[in-house]
Amino acid sequence: MIAYGGRLFDPQRFLVLEDAACIVSNRTFFDVLHLLLFARQKKGGEPQRVGYWAIDVEQIGYIYEGLLDHRCARAGDEPLVKLRGAGEAAVPVSELEKRSKDELVTYVAEETGRKADGIREALEHPAVTEREQECLAKLPPKVEERVRPFAGITQCEEMVPPGWRYLTTGTSRRASGRTTRRSR
Repeated sequence: MIAYGGRLFDPQRFLVLEDAACIVSNRTFFDVLHLLLFARQKKGGEPQRVGYWAIDVEQIGYIYEGLLDHRCARAGDEPLVKLRGAGEAAVPVSELEKRSKDELVTYVAEETGRKADGIREALEHPAVTEREQECLAKLPPKVEERVRPFAGITQCEEMVPPGWRYLTTGTSRRASGRTTRRSR
């Protein structure tokens, strides 16, 4: 690739680009590009190709502000999952494993606002789609084994194996004081 004089990916300027811990596989790049090019439908349906040409300047601003409210984090020794309907909070699998069935139903209901009967049904008879099966199969075997019992109450694509990096909400940019005006 021809260098055009830009310094955005200059390894001398950003040493982290050459760090072995930051190597990203071709498959990960493919998945990221696919997610950027196709929007999933909430209920069934085929993914729709995104037309970025139609995005207005104001919409780009909203997207940028949304990105500023996120940060990259690294999972600890425990795999993390996101509960269905819980927004962006990541929960260690051990938090789910340590609870009895009734305690788990109560916990998930409190965290997500879902009804207890629906949670109980999802735990007893998880409706795991083909896409979710593929997602579970991509996890390391020991992680899949621990996560599979909770497949009905977790977001499959939001499972994070131990030590992996993931995107989460950070401290809100609006709360940093940079955008607030002083009142007199």
